[in-house]
Amino acid sequence: MNALDVSRNFDSVGNDQLSGTNEHAITIDLLAIRSALFRSRFWVAGIVLMAALAGVVVTLLMTPIFSAASSVQIDQAATKITGTEDSDASAAIQDADRFLQTQVGILHSRSLSQMVARDLGFYNNDELLQAFDVTIDAEGLSSAVARDRKVDAVDSILMNNFYVDLPIESRIATLTFESPDPLVSARVANSFAESFIQNNLQRKVDTSAYAREFLSRQLAEARERLAASEAASNSYSEGARILATGPGVDGAAAPTLTAQSLTQINTDLNMATARRITAANEWNAIASVPAMSIPQVNQNPAVQSLVQQLATAQSELEARRARYLPGHPQVIEAQAQFDALRSNVQSLGEQIRRGLRAPYDSSVAAERDLRQRLDSIKEDQIRDQRNSVQLGILERGSQTNRTQYEALLARLNSLNAEAGAPSNNISLVDRADVPDRPIKPSLILNVALSILIGCVLAVLFVLLREQIFGRVRSPDDVERLLALPLLGITPETSETELMADLRDPKSEIAEAYAAIRAVLAISFTGGLPKCLTFTSASAGEGKSVSCMALALATARTGKRVVVLDADMRRPRQHSLFEVDNVRGLSDLLSSNASISETIQSMVAPNLDLITTGPKPPNPAELLAADQLNPLLAKLGENYDHIFIDAPPILGLADAVELANVSDRTILLVRSGENPPARIRSSIQRINLAQSQIAGVILSRFDAKKAGYGADYGYEYNYR
Repeated sequence: MNALDVSRNFDSVGNDQLSGTNEHAITIDLLAIRSALFRSRFWVAGIVLMAALAGVVVTLLMTPIFSAASSVQIDQAATKITGTEDSDASAAIQDADRFLQTQVGILHSRSLSQMVARDLGFYNNDELLQAFDVTIDAEGLSSAVARDRKVDAVDSILMNNFYVDLPIESRIATLTFESPDPLVSARVANSFAESFIQNNLQRKVDTSAYAREFLSRQLAEARERLAASEAASNSYSEGARILATGPGVDGAAAPTLTAQSLTQINTDLNMATARRITAANEWNAIASVPAMSIPQVNQNPAVQSLVQQLATAQSELEARRARYLPGHPQVIEAQAQFDALRSNVQSLGEQIRRGLRAPYDSSVAAERDLRQRLDSIKEDQIRDQRNSVQLGILERGSQTNRTQYEALLARLNSLNAEAGAPSNNISLVDRADVPDRPIKPSLILNVALSILIGCVLAVLFVLLREQIFGRVRSPDDVERLLALPLLGITPETSETELMADLRDPKSEIAEAYAAIRAVLAISFTGGLPKCLTFTSASAGEGKSVSCMALALATARTGKRVVVLDADMRRPRQHSLFEVDNVRGLSDLLSSNASISETIQSMVAPNLDLITTGPKPPNPAELLAADQLNPLLAKLGENYDHIFIDAPPILGLADAVELANVSDRTILLVRSGENPPARIRSSIQRINLAQSQIAGVILSRFDAKKAGYGADYGYEYNYR
C-alpha cells in the first residue's frame, strides 16, 4: 500500500469523523490478527509450552483405562426353525431404525446390568469396586441398607462405563466396557453379550407361554360356540324345508334348489329371447321382398336348375318367334313350356320363403314356454327367500365361529411346536479378549488437546493485550480506528542517514514524501493547499521531519515554499536545515524584527525558512490568530505555499491556534507509538478549533517490526 492508494476526495472529512468507527470495524482482519500474534510471539510460545507441560503432567497422573469389546448381530427376524413362527411385529423395513434403537435401549437398561452383575458375582464380591477404587461406607448401617448401596454402586459403575456402538449401515453392535482392570473389562464385555442374548431368548419364551395359556382358554370357548351355532342352523333349515345344493361362499347363505332352477330358467329365457329377436330380424328383412330376390332362394340348387331351364326355354321361344308367325303351333308349344317353367320357379321360391319363417315361429313358441315356467317358479323362490334370511344369519354366525375356531387351533398348534425349539434373533459374533494396553490416557492426544487449549488461551491473551495496550500501527489502523484518510506512510530511517536521504530525491523516504505531496495535490480542487500545519498528538512522531520533507518535495516542483517553525518549546527546523536560530518567528510576532531580517533564504532550492527565534515566556499568547493572520498574509504574497511546523496538540494550546489559521492540518502518527484514544483526543481538539484535517501520515512504519511482514513496504528499484 502506498500514498497513491488513498481516496482523493478529502474535502468531505469533517467534524463528525470521531462519531464512531467506520463500517469496516466489524470486518475480521486476518492480517491484523497475524501481526498481533507476531508481536506477542514470545508470550504465545510461553503459554502454549506451559499448556503442553501441563498436559504431560496430567497424563502421567491419570489412571490407565483398559477397553474390551465384544460384538453381537441383531437381526429383525429370527431364523424360522419349525417354519410356523410368526414374523416379528418390528421386522418391517420402515421400522428397522426404531427396532435397532430399541435393542440399544435394552442394552443400556438397568435390568441387563443387573443380569451381568449377578452372572459375574459382583453383588457378592468386591472385584468391580476394587477395580474402580470405590469404597462403600457401611458404618452404622444395617446389612440390608449396606447391600442396597453396594448394589446401586455396582449398577452405576456397569451402566456408566458400558458403551454400545451400532453403525447406521450395520446390524453388528459393538459392546465395550472400560475399567482400570483389563481382566474385568474383558469379563464384563463378554457377560453383557451373553446376558443380552439370554435376556432376548427368555423374553420370547415368557411371551410364548403366556400366549399358549391364553389360546387354550379361547379355543374351548370357540368350540362351544361353533357347536351351538351349527345345531341352530340345521334345525331351522329342516323346519323351513330349504334344500341347499352346496356350501355358501365367502360367508353367504348356501344356494337352494329353487334358486338354482330359477337361475337356469332365467338364463334359458334370455337365450330364447335373443334367438327370437334374431329370427324376427331375419324374417322381417325378407318378408316384403320378392321371392326371387331373396339370397336363400337364388342359392337353392333346385331353383337354380329351373332358372337355367327357364333361360333355355326362353331362348327356344324367341328363336321360334323369329322363324314362325305368332299363331304357329311351334310358337304356342314353346310359349306353354316357358310359362310352365316360370310358374314352377315362382312356386318353388314361395315355398322356400315360407320355409325361412319356421325358425322365427319356433323361437316365439320356445320363449313363450320358458316365460310360463319362470312365472310358475317365482312364487317358490319368493318363499325360499323369506325363509333364507334367517337361515343366512344362522349360517354366517356358524361360519364365523368355525373360522375363529380353526384360526385359534392353528395358532395353538404353531405355538406348541415353537415352544420346543425357540429361535433367537440375537447371535454372538466375537468375544472380547483381555486388552494388553490402555486406551487412555493418551499422551499424544492429551498433549495435542493441551496445545490446542494453550493456543486458544494465547489468542485470548493476545486479544486482551491488544485491547489494553493497543496502538495505531498499520495503514489499516488509521482508517479503521481514526476514521481519517491516510495520506501515506513513511519508512523507518536511521537518524544518521535521515538528512542525506531527504535531500536525495531517489531515496525511499524522499519518494514516500513525493507520493504524499502528489496525493495532497490531487485531493483538493485547487491543488495543494496554500497553508498547511503539521502537528501530532505527542512529541517525537515525525512532524518536523515531515514538514521539512514535504517542503523539499514541493520546492522540487518549482513552487516557492517557506517553512515556518512555530514549535517554540522544542524547535527543530534550524537543526534539520543546519542554520542558526538567532532571530525568527518570536521576533516577528513581538515586532522586534521584520520578515527580511528573520527569513533565511534558499536553505534549499525554492525553499526559505523562518526559525522560531528566542523562546518567548508565553508562546500560546504570542501565537494568537490576530498576530499570525497578518504575517501569513504577507508571506502568502511572496510564496506559493506556507508549511507550519506546529507543536504537539495534547497539553498545549499552540497547535490549536496554528490549526485555526491554516487551510488544512496534517496529523503525524508514529507507527506503534500512541493508543487510538490518545490520537482521537488530539483530533477532537483540532475539530473544536473548526479546522479541517487533510489526513494522516503514518511515520516510521516498519512492516516487519509491526508484524506485517512483506504485506506493506516500499520498493523503489525503478530509477
